[in-house]
Amino acid sequence: MDNRSIFSLAVANSIRTNASVKREKARMILRGQARLAPLHKLMKVLIIQPSGMIHRFRVGTYPKSLRYSPLTLTTLAAYVPEDVEAEVEIADEGVQFVDFESRPDLVAMTIITGTCARGYAIADHFRRRGIPVVIGGVHASLCPDEAQQHADCVATRVWGNHLASNSS
Repeated sequence: MDNRSIFSLAVANSIRTNASVKREKARMILRGQARLAPLHKLMKVLIIQPSGMIHRFRVGTYPKSLRYSPLTLTTLAAYVPEDVEAEVEIADEGVQFVDFESRPDLVAMTIITGTCARGYAIADHFRRRGIPVVIGGVHASLCPDEAQQHADCVATRVWGNHLASNSS
């Protein structure tokens, strides 16, 4: 199964679980008890790079704070195909907090082994709220069965293919 198919399945499963809610909203609109949402809505994508003890000051593998700017988040944001109309927000926990109250349409995370425990906790939080989660990165590629327990989709190849398959 290619990455487009995996991503489509993850999104389709989240849509199916919301089907009864959507039917009820349609009934309410017909009865005049609710309003239609705007016809055009950007997909909101939150891309997260979790932090872990490996990055903490004076503990973990690195005795001092890491002083580099990882390109993973900006690269993933750049891979969003132009035909996918998405609003992309990136959150690097090494420098900012993740907004756990936000309501993105999709959460994507890149994890390494040193951040997998924190990444899984974040993924579990958003999944409990009904938001689909895609996990990728080195750890997910090496341990896809483990990552699958915490995600709707595990990305082990090209990220842009996941979004392109969901844009229609």
